Amino acid sequence: AGLGSGTVGFRLINKEVIKMQKRTLWVIVFCLGLLALSACTWVGQPAALEEIISSADCTAPCWRGIMPGVTTFAEAQTLVQAMQDPASGAPTPAYVGVIETAQTLLVYFDQPEVNVDLHADSQGLISDISFNFESLKPGQRFKLGEMIDRFGEPDALHVCHEQAEMRRAVVRVVYPQIEMTFEQELPSDETTFSVAYTKNTRLNTLTYYAPRQIPGCDFSAPWAGYGEVSFSLDTEAEDSGTFCPLESKP
Repeated sequence: AGLGSGTVGFRLINKEVIKMQKRTLWVIVFCLGLLALSACTWVGQPAALEEIISSADCTAPCWRGIMPGVTTFAEAQTLVQAMQDPASGAPTPAYVGVIETAQTLLVYFDQPEVNVDLHADSQGLISDISFNFESLKPGQRFKLGEMIDRFGEPDALHVCHEQAEMRRAVVRVVYPQIEMTFEQELPSDETTFSVAYTKNTRLNTLTYYAPRQIPGCDFSAPWAGYGEVSFSLDTEAEDSGTFCPLESKP
C-alpha cells in the first residue's frame, strides 16, 4: 500500500511539473514574440521614415511634387489629397486637413507617427514643408549624421535660447532651403553652458523651404563639423533671453 501511494504521489508531482514547464514555455514563447515584434519595429522604422520624407518624382526641397516657392496652395491641396490613394505606392497618411484661414495643410502619418505641415505665403505659394518627429521616441528619430550624409555639408549652425516651461537651446542646422533642428535642455541657474552635437544627435524636425532670407539667431556660425559650442550669459543677455558665444570647439 505504501508503494502504491508513493507512486500516485510521484505521478501527481510529475503532472504538476509538466504543467509548470508548459506555463514556463508559454511565457518564454510570449517573451520571444515580443522581442521579435520589437526587433521588427526597430529595424523597419528607419525605412518607414525614409519613405515618408522621400519622393519618387523629385528631390528635396521638393516633396511629392510640391516645390516650395513654386507650387500654389490650391495645387498642394490637390496633391496632398491624392496621397490618400493607396494606389500611389507611397506611404498613405492617416489624416489630411486644411486650415483655410491660416493657409496651412496638415498631413498626419501614423506608422510611424509623423506630422507634416505645409504653409503658404502671402502670394499663395507654399513657403515651407515641415516634418515633425517629436511624437516618436528619441531612438526612432533620424540622426543628424544620416541627414548630413543625405544632403551634404550644411552651411551654418544657428542656436537660439528659449525660456518657457523650461530653459533650452534650439539648434538649427541650416542649408539654403533645408533646415534640421534639435533641442537641448539647459541648466536653469548657470551662466555658462555647452551645446554638443554629434552624428548620433536625434532630430526633432526637418523643414524644406522656398528661397528665403535666413533669419538670425542668438548665435550663428559657419558649419565647422561636429563638436561642442559653449556660451556665456551676461546680465543683459540673461534678462533679454539671449546669449553670447564664449568659445567654439568644432
